[in-house]
Amino acid sequence: MVLSTHQGAGNVMRAVAAGMALFVSLFVIGCSGSEEMLQQQQQQIADQQQQLDAVQTENTSLRQRIVKLEQDNKNLEARLSEAEAKVTMEAERANKAEADLSKAMKTKTSAPAMTEMTSMSAETPAGYAEAWSAFSAKNYDDAIAKYEALLSGGVASNWADNCHYWIGECYYGKKNFQEAINHFEMVTGYAGSEKIADAHFMMAQSYDRLGDKAKAKSHYETVANEYPSSPKVEVAKQRAASR
Repeated sequence: MVLSTHQGAGNVMRAVAAGMALFVSLFVIGCSGSEEMLQQQQQQIADQQQQLDAVQTENTSLRQRIVKLEQDNKNLEARLSEAEAKVTMEAERANKAEADLSKAMKTKTSAPAMTEMTSMSAETPAGYAEAWSAFSAKNYDDAIAKYEALLSGGVASNWADNCHYWIGECYYGKKNFQEAINHFEMVTGYAGSEKIADAHFMMAQSYDRLGDKAKAKSHYETVANEYPSSPKVEVAKQRAASR
């Protein structure tokens, strides 16, 4: 009976020990699981912080780019304003120069027109006088159409240069300076044309209006150096020297 009691007590102690061992194991496992979860959470926080840092870095970069673009835009606007002011100044100077030319030369300013009037004769092509009349009346579009009709109709070369010259004058009157230059250049292709000096002078005038001082100076110098008998040679010299 005593032996049975001791055996029972031993069984109880073994059961308690087993229970304690199981508790300890579960506690260790629980702690291990909690530590692993904590590490995972810490890693997630670190990842999120890294993503946040990347977004902040990108945001800073974007702000810097915006600031640079704004500055570039301001610089561009300043350059555009400067260019516009320069073109305006050149146009005003060209207008003043043309007014001075009219005052200085008086009746000589109409030299091409006078030459045109005196050159008309019985040999003048049909329709040429009408084109000249339209130009004289400042009906530039009508004059251009009439001169171009003469050119397309095969007018003789000694009249073709005149047609191109007066078409250039029409476009100059319309303030289409580039198209005026195109026709004045065509005049220079007719060797011996009496309009070449005037064409160079008008090309210089047109380039002045476009703000291209270098090309304007070149054509003024051409008149001054190659056409000393031109009534505009003195004015051409003055303008070439001022550019």
